[in-house]
Amino acid sequence: MSTGRSLCLNLIKFFLEEADRQFKAFAIRQHKYTVKAIRETTKTTLYGEFTLKRTYYQSKDSQNYFFWLDQVIGWQKYSRMTLGVKARILENVATHTYQEALEMIPQVGSIPKPQLCRSCIKKEHGCPTSLS
Repeated sequence: MSTGRSLCLNLIKFFLEEADRQFKAFAIRQHKYTVKAIRETTKTTLYGEFTLKRTYYQSKDSQNYFFWLDQVIGWQKYSRMTLGVKARILENVATHTYQEALEMIPQVGSIPKPQLCRSCIKKEHGCPTSLS
């Protein structure tokens, strides 16, 4: 990975973890939400993969569990890819096979590529995945 990409990923990670820490420290948060755990997640971006820690909360009113950071950013539950990666995959499969579409995004990393592409298309657009 190039130095520029590595720097970009480290900055993103730092910014997101710092935002999570600041929310955790707010007095309003302490009255409404209980910290249940700190968990790691790995996300694939157009710059590569990064792993960060985020806080898992429980609402004192509704008893619902959530990751504040995921809600603020709009990350979908259990998704390992950012919306930028999903968008690039969808653009590429319009004119290429699944395998070619993913090979055009070298930063996708260790995610099983054919399943990743089909899953992305099916979840985002409800399209059948047997068209390749």
